Amino acid sequence: MYVLTISLVNPYIVSSSPSEIQVKNVGDNVKLNCAARGSPLPKVKWFKDKTKVISSATYDEEDSIRSEILIKRFMPSDAGNYRCVFENDKNGTATASTILSMSTILSFSNLNSSLRLTLGHESLSPHCAYMSNTPN
Repeated sequence: MYVLTISLVNPYIVSSSPSEIQVKNVGDNVKLNCAARGSPLPKVKWFKDKTKVISSATYDEEDSIRSEILIKRFMPSDAGNYRCVFENDKNGTATASTILSMSTILSFSNLNSSLRLTLGHESLSPHCAYMSNTPN
């Protein structure tokens, strides 16, 4: 008689992106990644806030699964909380999160004539009005 023993190991994270990333420029490419192990080998899903996003996954010789998402030409609307969730049907889940935000750097130029704002590589020319409640 043969006895087959299968060990169950809860999914656990072995590597992931930093917990917070600030993107410097609109249009930059951003790559987020994470890897996990477990037995049985978990499946992975990615979410931006509460919406599922498309990712790629590969299995390696070390009995782990690696996954990544690539955000091409980052826009401020891409900012949010990204989570990779590893789960298997037998014994649980493991999650890693990264908060992706836009690094806000404003510069002012030509203050003597008109106001021009620069955010990353984007230039804005707002129309400003000044009002005062101070009596004359």
